[in-house]
Amino acid sequence: MANSGRITEASRAVERVMGSAMSKPRASAGSGGTRLSGITPNGNKIKFTPDQVQQLRLASWGGQTVGISFPSKPGDVEINENWASRVRNSDRRYIPDYNKGSNHRHAPTRSAPWHNPGNPNRLPFYLHGHGTAEGFTINVNTARPGRPPKYKKVYIDGGTHGQLVKVNEHFRRASAAEPTRPLVYLACEAGNPSGRLARDSARVVREAGHTGTAYAGTGKVYTIHDDLHSWVGVEQGEAKGTKISGEFRVV
Repeated sequence: MANSGRITEASRAVERVMGSAMSKPRASAGSGGTRLSGITPNGNKIKFTPDQVQQLRLASWGGQTVGISFPSKPGDVEINENWASRVRNSDRRYIPDYNKGSNHRHAPTRSAPWHNPGNPNRLPFYLHGHGTAEGFTINVNTARPGRPPKYKKVYIDGGTHGQLVKVNEHFRRASAAEPTRPLVYLACEAGNPSGRLARDSARVVREAGHTGTAYAGTGKVYTIHDDLHSWVGVEQGEAKGTKISGEFRVV
């Protein structure tokens, strides 16, 4: 996905494709035990447990949990915390066919499919991460216990991502309180029809008992924010060599 950093009203919004990363280590919020596996950038298989994965709680300005993030690049932690704590226009609307660098404040928006006008106070649960239609990217701590975190970038499939989501303590609390809460994947191309990334992740989460409808973007997903507000835009995607609309779809 693409993220934007903090800006002033007089300056232009800084936008980064969803794939920016964290600037400082944060403790994992996952439950240990389950052995998972992924692939490192050099092609080696790696085994890890959920509590080794860098994870971040996304909170509103008032402190309410609105989602979680799996940072994997420098800057993600600060950017995502700022995006979540602003007045999130994405709770109700998003920017389809977004063009990176365009004026998001005046871009045409579309009603978000997860927004229910009959229940406007029901918030979606955002799942931020980086990746492509083929896989998610996470950070795995490979340091020995008691030593400072040493993160290694690891690529995982949708099913493994779902395993991480379902054991995350913040997600578990939110799901227990409202099991029908919509899930919104803020990850590039996670909802692209040429792949199964978000679909496989959502399947695992549903098997754990969460029944909320899941949505994911067909193209690159951008998170943008200024001092007061934040937005989400989806760039046009491509499937089997054909351009497709940049939008959120049910997965």
